[in-house]
Amino acid sequence: MVSGSDSPGVRKTAYRRLSPSRVLMWVAFWLAIVLPFVLVFIIVVGIGSTTSFLVFCGTLSVNVVALLLGHGHGLR
Repeated sequence: MVSGSDSPGVRKTAYRRLSPSRVLMWVAFWLAIVLPFVLVFIIVVGIGSTTSFLVFCGTLSVNVVALLLGHGHGLR
């Protein structure tokens, strides 16, 4: 008889994969992929006002932070 924890489809590292640091790294990784498209859109629309410039700088800053935090996502 096979118990629930010994079944072949269950990984023993399931709880480790859901740790907050791994979730943060996953989110940062995907933000680092998506945000450059947002930056291109902002540039195409134009940076004509102070508000759009601040949005551009904020998005660029978040992108840099996401690059740093999500860098090791696929390496673990």
